[in-house]
Amino acid sequence: MQGENYWTNRYSWIKEIKVEANNKRKYNTVLRELLNISLDDQLNWNNDSNAYHNWRSAVEDRLGILVFQFPMPIKEIQGFCSIERIPYAIVTNSNHSYTARTFTIFHELAHILRQQSGMCLFEKATEKQNEEWDCNTFAGSFLVPTQVIEKTDELSKIAMYSSKLKVSREVYLRRLKEENKINDSRYFDLLTQIKETYKIPKRKLVLLNLK
Repeated sequence: MQGENYWTNRYSWIKEIKVEANNKRKYNTVLRELLNISLDDQLNWNNDSNAYHNWRSAVEDRLGILVFQFPMPIKEIQGFCSIERIPYAIVTNSNHSYTARTFTIFHELAHILRQQSGMCLFEKATEKQNEEWDCNTFAGSFLVPTQVIEKTDELSKIAMYSSKLKVSREVYLRRLKEENKINDSRYFDLLTQIKETYKIPKRKLVLLNLK
């Protein structure tokens, strides 16, 4: 078991990376260097599962933050982090998709950089909940850097671009909105369409209840 001095030195990168916090692009570059994962690496991974496991390993090995996954109610919690004790830890919901779990890692990492612990259901974050919104923005801009965003308002292309980056369609769509590459009306229309694809048809629900 490593002592407090070890972990204090292990987390020295947190102070170092904050120096670049006002320059989003530089901030992302420094974090990728710390993780030793380039944008090309991300684009070349085989699938969402491979991406999640690579990000998870890098956060543990390079940043010293443990990443756990446990099954939790989907509608209740996305994940959480703890900095109350060392080593720091992030927990993702194994009932969620790999893209959701990847996003959770970086959402929670944003909380750790702010020296915050807590539980999050970040899909319900609104612009009025500044901390959660900022953590969403951090995770989204890191996983979908400005320089790779292709302007589009077609759902099929959003699916294609998000698949290349191993992120969800919602994350790519949100980044389009943040970069002013899509108007609000079309954004909300596409978001509704995406969410509709996750709903189980009523007929299937009836069949499931009969089993």
